Amino acid sequence: MFKLCPTDSCKPYFQNNTILTLPSLCILEIVMFVKLNPQLFPRLSDLNQRNRRDNSVLCLHRAITALMQRSVFCMAPKIFNKLPKLWRKQNLQTLKNTLKEFLVEKA
Repeated sequence: MFKLCPTDSCKPYFQNNTILTLPSLCILEIVMFVKLNPQLFPRLSDLNQRNRRDNSVLCLHRAITALMQRSVFCMAPKIFNKLPKLWRKQNLQTLKNTLKEFLVEKA
């Protein structure tokens, strides 16, 4: 596509053409899945009535097997909780654009 040598780095070409790497695509899709399906992921405030510092944090699912630990339902809350608090409160399109810019820059 870019006629690179096998020893050339793809990073500057990915950044200039806003192409996401495979791990970045996975992160983006998982965050969008959580944002589109909030009913699948209970928040801390849904389970406890106590006032806490951050009730918007998603509860983590307990997994018995290693296969379940790598599933979307276990990884999604971990990834979503690592986003900055301001990003979690944004609407879907703004969050998608912000996260995509960040992932392209850091890829």
